Amino acid sequence: MIRTQLTVALILLGWTGASVHGQIDTITVTHPINVALDGTATASGATWAGWDPNFIIDGDIGSINHASEPVEQFGYTIELPSVVAFDQINVVGRNSDCCVNRLTNYRVAILDDAAGMPGAVLWSADVRTDGSNSGPGGVDELLADRDPAGTFAGRWVSVSKIPNPAEVDYYLQIAEVELLSGTATETIPINYAAGASVTPSAPTWHNWVGPRIVDGNTSAV
Repeated sequence: MIRTQLTVALILLGWTGASVHGQIDTITVTHPINVALDGTATASGATWAGWDPNFIIDGDIGSINHASEPVEQFGYTIELPSVVAFDQINVVGRNSDCCVNRLTNYRVAILDDAAGMPGAVLWSADVRTDGSNSGPGGVDELLADRDPAGTFAGRWVSVSKIPNPAEVDYYLQIAEVELLSGTATETIPINYAAGASVTPSAPTWHNWVGPRIVDGNTSAV
């Protein structure tokens, strides 16, 4: 989903007094900046259980959002603090064994700013109009070339279901919309458990897989 360049560094921390020493391995990561985290999301209608539309830009792929009832058309609009030139837009699907078909046949658009309101379409791309989907936790990665004549920059971004009378469901089921622009470098602790082999001692709820406890997602259990 987000590709990284890694450089390994080591930090050794010591304490005076009794023979207590701690060692923390760290890694320096250069990663894309997700400017959607600074935005505000609104939904075109009521959401399931009154969920906050900002779930789709909270940085947590474990949270999702969708319409409160079966609909033909539903969408979200993201407002950023200012105009941004994007490198890539990622739309992340619901990461579960349910409802992956409810993120299909949709449109992503970048809109001009009209005195603090969404304005004219600057760029747009129709995604999975064949009825396919990206699968559990799948990612649709969109680049500027999806609309070569458009402007891949703006303050407003919309993600909306393309209306089709034959498609009425709890649309659009989205875990995250990532608006990537530029890169940042930071040093973080290394989690050696990430990706490790995990074997449960007994059957799990809904046959959830053991590696969920080491997948780096704090919303997975």
